[in-house]
Amino acid sequence: MFDPVINYKSILLIDDDEDDCYLFQRAVSKISSDIEFFCINSAEALWSFLENTKPSIIFIDLHLPKQNGLECLRLIRTIPSFRDIPVIFWSGSSNARNIALAYSYGAQYYFEKPCYINDLVDEISRSLHMNNEMDYPLHEALLNCQTAG
Repeated sequence: MFDPVINYKSILLIDDDEDDCYLFQRAVSKISSDIEFFCINSAEALWSFLENTKPSIIFIDLHLPKQNGLECLRLIRTIPSFRDIPVIFWSGSSNARNIALAYSYGAQYYFEKPCYINDLVDEISRSLHMNNEMDYPLHEALLNCQTAG
């Protein structure tokens, strides 16, 4: 039987909150002990990390110091060898405009930071089981943005 999680050998989390990085790492370890986990805390650290490592999937917090997650994603997508890497947003914000922007910049999924570790495990698992296509239709995100504004 095909298990998509096996395709993801490494996860990169970009988040400036140490507690969130720790919880995310715990959640990943509950999913699989075979996934290598990296956490960096800024866009500046991202570029030096990507010079040496190509993660299988990237999770980005929307709110980062200096450069936000959307700017990180836009820059990641300009690097040809990184265009095929799935990028997932996780954020404390459920702002429909930010969600729509994330999808328009090429994110595969966007979820709000859950309060409980089991919910985080579920969201990460869902992300790892997606293919490279958007499961959340962009038109739905844009519709939500229009009705919220």
